[in-house]
Amino acid sequence: MSQTIVCSSCSKGDLTNTKHFRSVESPKYVLCEECFETEEHEHKMFIDDMEDCQHQEILRSHFSDSIGENYKRVFERYWSRPCIGEFDSEHKLVYLSYLEIYYRSLLVAEKLYPYIKDQIQPGSTTFVFVSSPNCVEWVFAEYGCSFLGLILVPVHHSSNIAKIKNLLSQTYPSIIIASSEIVGKFEKAIKEYNEALVDKKEKEKKQEEKRIPTPTILVINKSDFGKIPQEKLSKFTKQLNQGNKESKGKGKSKNRLFLDPNSAKTKFMFKEIETLSQKYIIKRSDEEIFTITFTSGSTGNPKGVFFTNSVWKNRCLKFYKSGFPIVAFFWSSFMESLERVGLIRLLYSGGRIALSSGINYMLEELAISRPTGFTATPRIFDMVYSQYHFDFEMGMKKIGKGDHNKVKELQERLRKEYSKRFGDRLQFLATTGAPINKKTFAFLKETYPCKILDSFGSTEAGSLFINNAIIDPSVEVKLIDCVPLGYYAPNYGEICVKTSEMFSGYWKNEKANKESFTKDGYYRTGDIGQLVLNEKTKKQEIIMIDRIKSICKLSQGVYITPNYLEGVFEKSLLIDQIYVDVSSKYSFLVAVVVLNRKYIDENSIEISERMILNELIEIGKLNKLESFEVPKAIYIERNIKFSIENEMLTVTGKLKRLQCKKRYKAEIETLYDQIEDEISQSTEDKNGALEDQESGNKSIDQIIQKILNCKELIKTKSCYELGGDSITLLNMGSYLKKHYNIYVPNHLLYSPIKELIQFVENKLSNKKDETNIDQGEVNYKDDLIFPSKFIVLMNSQPIYPNIFLTGSTGFLGIHLLYQLLLIKSVQNIYCLVRSKGVDDGKQQLWNRFLNNFVNLQENDNNNNLKQAEILFNTKVKIIPGNLEKEKFGMDNDSFTKLANELNLIFHIGANVNMMYPYSILKGPNVDGTKTIIELSLTNQVLKGKIPIHYTSTISVIPKDHPDIENFMEDSDPLTVEPKLTTGYGQTKWVSEALLEKAKKEYNLQILIWRVSSIFCSTKTGFLNDRDFLFIILHGFIYMKSVPKNLLQNQWDLLPVDTCAQIMTYLAFNKPKECFKQKCLHLANPYKLKFHEIIDGLNDGNDFGIKELEFSKFRSALDNSLNTKNPLKAFHTYFQYDKNNIVKRKKRHLDTTKLINLLDNKVKIPKIDKMVMDKYASYIKYYLSNLEK
Repeated sequence: MSQTIVCSSCSKGDLTNTKHFRSVESPKYVLCEECFETEEHEHKMFIDDMEDCQHQEILRSHFSDSIGENYKRVFERYWSRPCIGEFDSEHKLVYLSYLEIYYRSLLVAEKLYPYIKDQIQPGSTTFVFVSSPNCVEWVFAEYGCSFLGLILVPVHHSSNIAKIKNLLSQTYPSIIIASSEIVGKFEKAIKEYNEALVDKKEKEKKQEEKRIPTPTILVINKSDFGKIPQEKLSKFTKQLNQGNKESKGKGKSKNRLFLDPNSAKTKFMFKEIETLSQKYIIKRSDEEIFTITFTSGSTGNPKGVFFTNSVWKNRCLKFYKSGFPIVAFFWSSFMESLERVGLIRLLYSGGRIALSSGINYMLEELAISRPTGFTATPRIFDMVYSQYHFDFEMGMKKIGKGDHNKVKELQERLRKEYSKRFGDRLQFLATTGAPINKKTFAFLKETYPCKILDSFGSTEAGSLFINNAIIDPSVEVKLIDCVPLGYYAPNYGEICVKTSEMFSGYWKNEKANKESFTKDGYYRTGDIGQLVLNEKTKKQEIIMIDRIKSICKLSQGVYITPNYLEGVFEKSLLIDQIYVDVSSKYSFLVAVVVLNRKYIDENSIEISERMILNELIEIGKLNKLESFEVPKAIYIERNIKFSIENEMLTVTGKLKRLQCKKRYKAEIETLYDQIEDEISQSTEDKNGALEDQESGNKSIDQIIQKILNCKELIKTKSCYELGGDSITLLNMGSYLKKHYNIYVPNHLLYSPIKELIQFVENKLSNKKDETNIDQGEVNYKDDLIFPSKFIVLMNSQPIYPNIFLTGSTGFLGIHLLYQLLLIKSVQNIYCLVRSKGVDDGKQQLWNRFLNNFVNLQENDNNNNLKQAEILFNTKVKIIPGNLEKEKFGMDNDSFTKLANELNLIFHIGANVNMMYPYSILKGPNVDGTKTIIELSLTNQVLKGKIPIHYTSTISVIPKDHPDIENFMEDSDPLTVEPKLTTGYGQTKWVSEALLEKAKKEYNLQILIWRVSSIFCSTKTGFLNDRDFLFIILHGFIYMKSVPKNLLQNQWDLLPVDTCAQIMTYLAFNKPKECFKQKCLHLANPYKLKFHEIIDGLNDGNDFGIKELEFSKFRSALDNSLNTKNPLKAFHTYFQYDKNNIVKRKKRHLDTTKLINLLDNKVKIPKIDKMVMDKYASYIKYYLSNLEK
């Protein structure tokens, strides 16, 4: 309920529905009509600026169905108030009253009428172009057209001839109202357009017939446009004074109101209006078109958004709810529909509006007009914040950084100064048109003692949200899947809305109309949002993420928001404007920079490209940007600024990306070529391989026995059966290659030793080195057949949410187990462990747990070992078994009972070994996967479908795959039989194929996690000592050297704890989205060059790893093969041949979908100094234990 209004002088009762006056300067000071008319009054200072303030409800209740009639009632209700003001030549703000705006708008209608009187018929579409900078004559034209029912089409005054011709082709006008400086452009555009329409074949006969009549052009700033006829006014004034001489001096209040009701001018306007309104206010039906507004075209060609009378009326019938007085400052062009609607809403509320003279005078004019609210795009507020930042930096130069008290005083003084920049009546500041930078938004909140509003809306849908909250309960909102960007409803997706303010359609653009609406009639805004519940209000809110068209992708699959980056970089004192270019062809950004000449000149700064690049890098670090978000090269634009006039900015100040890209096409391509050349040069290998000629005198038997470290060499058994693991066998293969120049196929290392000896002796006698020997036959087709016994065996009810986990003793598996322990809803984790029994398996698993978390010190999030032990003993259930055995070695009843208790399967277990052939790895890796599928199908509680999460490997991608350098998550390595060189990769390929087949044949829910390179834990620094990376880093530490040409290789190392966090977060928070994916890639999008790893190890440690030319490193390696050098097992890898890790072809897993699904809930860390210090600490611990 509204408060009772009481006279401040006589305390007269409720004045809500009676005539009363309120002070603009002191809104609580109210006078009834009698007290206001009193000649003497003690509060004269308040009386001088009073407004007739009838309650708005009176006006609201009298609104009609006609827009023209509503405008009329508004002007008549508030006739005596100041309405619209402009700054004169002396920069004083001069207002016109509502009555004068009304009258002069009717004069415009009277002027237009003769030109279109024959076209004013029900259903007619008579277009009128209006093109001018904001001025009061623009308002006359707006309302003059509205009174006559003409369709107003705003055209920005900076439009070029091509754009005008495009508008002519869609909405050919009968009248053009334009400012004098752009009339010539319209005349030329009309001429060119009409000539193009003439059919050349009939030019002579029908030229005049085919040419459309030339529109009438009225110049908006000519003396007769909307001006009061002075001769008529003078004559009326003379008659009035002669007939009413006694009126002079009567009415003491005539100077107290903005407009004196007894003046000759006022009475003259009232008399004229009575006649004009009867003739020139024409009612139109709700279905007829009211106006067409063309979009800015910042992301493509402008589209004509049209509104019917009904929709426009609904948009405008919203009163401003801010307290009295209502004073606004308009700077944005009236060609924006939101600006025009805002103007009408203010007038409906009885407010006053000051029109800006231009952006150069904005801050000065804001201080003069003292608005109660100000709305602008983020770029305007960014500009204010940048100026504040500039003033702060200048102040800091004077006082220095050491005196904290003076710094604080400077901040307080500047904030106080800036808090008055928008005047002293401010009730709110609102940003609209684009997402605002967080730092700018924080600056506004800290500086201005009023409401700070972040609003969202669009030309098509009107105002929708303020500070994430839905403004109007009648607005219907839903999210739909945005598959290309990986956003899925109901929590994330493209924002779609229904509202009574919805636009009526795109003019002559059926394609856009179809694309812009869902089948059930929701408008697709083109913005990505997140639906969240406000805990305080218990209402749904929308958090804006970004515009779909503003999100661009680099070649490595990561998404970039250039608009955001531009806002960040423009905070630099050296940069005025910046355009960041994004291309999916490249993995880096380039930019065009416009310098801040004022700052640079005032400080006599010598500018270079390197200086600007360094500035961008520093800003990137300060704002925690990723390295790929900082441009690698720039072009400095020294001649122009981006502006509306040169078509680089939209009318709302947004960058026209397509126009910028087109204008600087040559410069941008040069920048890309320049960086590509630098990358190619830096990664080019300059070292050749050395041929090894050393040979030994030992027998093959002795060599094998020594390497295996066994007392007796049983030749009927394989090296594998005699205790050799993959590293041992790799050592053997390297030794034979090194000393005998014999390449031994992997499968022979797992065959009986007598066959291996025979092979070597044959090679020595033949003196041949055939390296292209098959590793043994792999029967893919047979292994891809499911057994017919996959059937559902029994039925029972679930008891608890239970997880089945394989590979729990492995590096990733133990960290995944830890994450599962922390999830409250998980009550039982069944771990498959190769053990003698339950107790043995549990002890084995706990020992592995302690080994992996040996350095764990943090206590946050229940990370301490004591709490972990409690969770472990409560939740972990050991299943003794083996992946190689049928049903894991369990009997049918036990297998079936287990299946019926499960809710989810994580199949991590595998024999991870790059040396074993397919035949050795088939049991655990292929047959084990078949048993997992059988386990899922045996469950009847979940209708035979236990969801499966399966970890695969990058090794399933053949080295000759065409997409190997940017392998997408949708890419398929299964389309053809693989040409894989490792048994591990082969078994994983077959397993993926089995799972894909199971999805199709049994409709299973399956997600494949394809893993690249797993690195140490960010908490403990622990890295599996059998891991390839661990071994070579251990070797480099041992040798205190690293080959120089390895340093530029890139690694996508993902910490093991992050892997586990990602898998559990998505599995438990986004199961629906997960199983929509074919595969997700577990890889780090932030690539790391190998030299950064080495630098991280050297920094602050005593490892002393030095760079060596390849030849010198290889020589040092050769000389250390008889020592404990861990690299001796990988001796053959450091050669210039196809097995050389230095020259291996780049393999890169795209992680686009993964990153989008995570939506920053799990942060993927860079491998920075903190992580490397953790790893260095652990490796020191490892080496000290190794010595013991």
